[in-house]
Amino acid sequence: MKKEVKRAYVYEAKCFECNKIQKIYFTMPDFGDAPIIQKCRFCSTLYWHTPEDEYYIKPLDKQLEGKACIKCDANLNKTLVPTHSHIKCCNVEFSLDDDYSYGISVDSASMEEVEVYLIY
Repeated sequence: MKKEVKRAYVYEAKCFECNKIQKIYFTMPDFGDAPIIQKCRFCSTLYWHTPEDEYYIKPLDKQLEGKACIKCDANLNKTLVPTHSHIKCCNVEFSLDDDYSYGISVDSASMEEVEVYLIY
């Protein structure tokens, strides 16, 4: 898989145990559908694809057949999760509610460049 730098919005969640900041990366639609950023639930490596990729190339589950995580070798068809779930810190795993992004200011100041692997 090809590695690229993309821009994504950032939400900073605090660990419930130590209050350390955990960065949650997400995308929002601009003109049409938003790119999708997901992570490996075991090592948090980030992966990127778009709805157009699934439509024009191949469905995601078919594209991921036989592919493993670049860092931990987990089966990507079983390990990709939204970036706001399975957050690990202090030997504890937590998740944010699915609607956590509604209260977030989404402007260019809340964006960062992040390294991701392109699934397609």
